[in-house]
Amino acid sequence: ETGVFKYLSYIFGEQAPGVGVGIYVPKWELEGDAVVSEPINSRSGRGRAADFLMFYKAAFLNGDFRNYTKWSIGSLNKYEPDIYSFGYLMLSYVREDSGIKDFTGKSFDYRIRKFYDPFAPGRSYREVTKRHTREQYYEKMVESLTKKWIKEDSLKGELSKFEKQAIGKTEFFHFRQPLVLEGGRIFAIYSDLDRTAGLVEIDSLDKKITKALSIGNISGKADASGNLIVWSEKVSSLRWEQESYSDLFVYDVNSKKKLRITFKERLFNPIFGKSTNQIFAIRYLPVGKSQICRIDLNSKQIS
Repeated sequence: ETGVFKYLSYIFGEQAPGVGVGIYVPKWELEGDAVVSEPINSRSGRGRAADFLMFYKAAFLNGDFRNYTKWSIGSLNKYEPDIYSFGYLMLSYVREDSGIKDFTGKSFDYRIRKFYDPFAPGRSYREVTKRHTREQYYEKMVESLTKKWIKEDSLKGELSKFEKQAIGKTEFFHFRQPLVLEGGRIFAIYSDLDRTAGLVEIDSLDKKITKALSIGNISGKADASGNLIVWSEKVSSLRWEQESYSDLFVYDVNSKKKLRITFKERLFNPIFGKSTNQIFAIRYLPVGKSQICRIDLNSKQIS
């Protein structure tokens, strides 16, 4: 609530700065700045995850260089990661190249001062860094990361041989979290433009896809053992809009039954123990700490 928006807030209240953010700040910048702050201010954060920028790395190494607009706005024709990874990609590079750690704050201050200029968001990059425009920073970022990833890729050993196990539709489709069960049966989470995410079985012989189960918002990784698949899924409260949990579910591929084994918990990344009767998972506590828990599949007791 500074600059012109401070005075507008006397009339419109908290809606005034909200309108300012909506007009002058792309959503990828808001979320990207939050993601950048995670690894800086903690020992974790999405920026430290190996798969967070995985798609960009694959795209750049295969010559898929799209312009700034296509990456930032998105497309229904080609898959693009979410705004969190693009925002992290851009803002982390600008911080590193310019040496200005509070770049985002100074950029927002410039836009407030130049609220009458519709091009202020793009110009703020050059005004703050005294170097490049937003689009020029994008081009430099692509060039820099491509060189870095090519060098890293050259140091790898020989890749394992692979065989494509499924053929999707001609337009966008997405396989993730492949799981191999007993007997070589292959399952994965599949989604496309016509279907929401669901668990499917892939026939390794004719490559056909058969839907096994509809799945909600999976939080973390899934695991498989024997004829069982376990995952953690976001469960929203029926009463409170902002209240949700992450509970464990198990699916038996033989009986085709889905079982919820925890209630109102915050459990992530479950894995089976030496037997399918035991599951281990990460539990996040309200005080901010985490712990490894053991869940007995028969009694559903957590220890």
